[in-house]
Amino acid sequence: MKKKEEEKTKEALSLRQKIVLARQCVKFLRRCIEHQIVSNFIKRKRLHAICGVPEDSHRILDIEMKVLRACLRSKQDNLYAMLKKCATKEYYCDQYLEGNLWRRIVGGSKLICDSIRLNAKDTLQRKFDDLLSRSHNMILRRHTDTANEEQASHNRTSNAPRNSRVIVLGGVTLPDGARSLLELGPSFSPSQPISKVSLRKVACGLHDLQDQFRKKARAEETNRNEQQVECTNTTISSAVL
Repeated sequence: MKKKEEEKTKEALSLRQKIVLARQCVKFLRRCIEHQIVSNFIKRKRLHAICGVPEDSHRILDIEMKVLRACLRSKQDNLYAMLKKCATKEYYCDQYLEGNLWRRIVGGSKLICDSIRLNAKDTLQRKFDDLLSRSHNMILRRHTDTANEEQASHNRTSNAPRNSRVIVLGGVTLPDGARSLLELGPSFSPSQPISKVSLRKVACGLHDLQDQFRKKARAEETNRNEQQVECTNTTISSAVL
């Protein structure tokens, strides 16, 4: 085997192994996106500290998922480029290697790639299970914190002192000391007893208002009658002419 052919063969075999790993990584990232799980390499970037928001906020989760999707697209593009490059090198090896040498090399490469695939699959599966468990624990803790906060808010509302309403009946004038003790508040206004003179003034005012309504009604009635008479006279005059 010539030196150039040997280099091409090594490059093709290396690409075949890299493609196996890349495919498993793409599958892993797709599962993470499907289950809304953020991988550790994104968590280590501490985006919540950069944005200044809590780690478990929905805003940070949205940003982390966008980063995860961008990583998936990058992995897919890299995988597609390696597939094209590997296909070119495999075609060269198949054309220029002696006899069935390339086929025997490919057979041995398949065994190596199968072993790499199984190891990568097991490793990524354990990693995914660990991330899934952490995600469930975080969601459970978030729900617990929310429930505790709501209960604490309810308790604060229930235990808050309620201002009692004080009603003072009668015409007794309250001194300043008594008002301060009762804590009547700024809306308190002491009521005054209604005298007979005040009652007479109110009654007279109501009678005057009633008389004004009657006069207005009579004036409107007289005005309507005059208009009807005038209209009738005009009609009669027109008929005579």
